[in-house]
Amino acid sequence: MYKNKKFDYDLWTTNDDGVKRYWVRIRATQEVVEVDLKTLRFLRAEEKKIYRAIEEARNNAGTVLSYEVFEDEEISGEWLIDEKDLETQVLMQSEIDTVVKTLTPKQFWVYKNCILEGMELREFARKNNLSYSTVKDIRDAIRKKFQKNF
Repeated sequence: MYKNKKFDYDLWTTNDDGVKRYWVRIRATQEVVEVDLKTLRFLRAEEKKIYRAIEEARNNAGTVLSYEVFEDEEISGEWLIDEKDLETQVLMQSEIDTVVKTLTPKQFWVYKNCILEGMELREFARKNNLSYSTVKDIRDAIRKKFQKNF
């Protein structure tokens, strides 16, 4: 297993009077930031993904592909990791966050419940005493905002 488990940040949770809070400390600046659960899960998933990729690269690094490596040097396959995937995900999430900030309160309500959490439009309308067509129109307005930015 990959032994050097140091990232550019530390993650932890606290429980203040029954309320869970999620924290990130940036190691370079020692800045501590409170984040939401979605962000914490994303960062933890990225850590696991990178650990697995490093471990796999080390296990598959049987052939030396560089003349600069001497026989007595430890061979590491970390250079095989493709960091573009993480970069693409972060950029995409940034774009999504930008669009979400432009949503009206009603649009955000529908976005959160129907798009993110997968609640059916009819069920949402019934639970909130709204007509199905109203909820559908709100969803269509959200889609237009996303299509405009993507």
